[in-house]
Amino acid sequence: GNTAKDLMRNFTANLRTPEVAARVIARQQLDMNPYDLLANTQIEPDSSTFTIKIQVRNPDGEVAKLAALGFADEFYEERTAYYAQQDKRDQIEVKIRSRDISYTQVQPKPMLNAIAGAVLGLLLGVAVVMLLT
Repeated sequence: GNTAKDLMRNFTANLRTPEVAARVIARQQLDMNPYDLLANTQIEPDSSTFTIKIQVRNPDGEVAKLAALGFADEFYEERTAYYAQQDKRDQIEVKIRSRDISYTQVQPKPMLNAIAGAVLGLLLGVAVVMLLT
């Protein structure tokens, strides 16, 4: 019901903090600051399936994957520790649905840009030479 939605929103808000991002960075040995990580991270609750979707954007797909799994691990460990202290009836099962997550290239590859830039530069150079002669 409504309390489940509120709980999911609360879990999501707790994950979107610089402190959690700093722990993810330390855990996964990432070379970035917490604010940059948060700026490139989407954390969305889905109360219909009781899941939290974590999406991280980074030019390096492996870094994005490590960061997303880092957020999942932080959430899992924090909730597991919390529920271990609660009465059995008040516990909620928390698990990571899959560690085998894929990633897609969200930004063009630099080499492709360099080649396209060189070809475009060459074409413009030829056009300028033709105009001047």
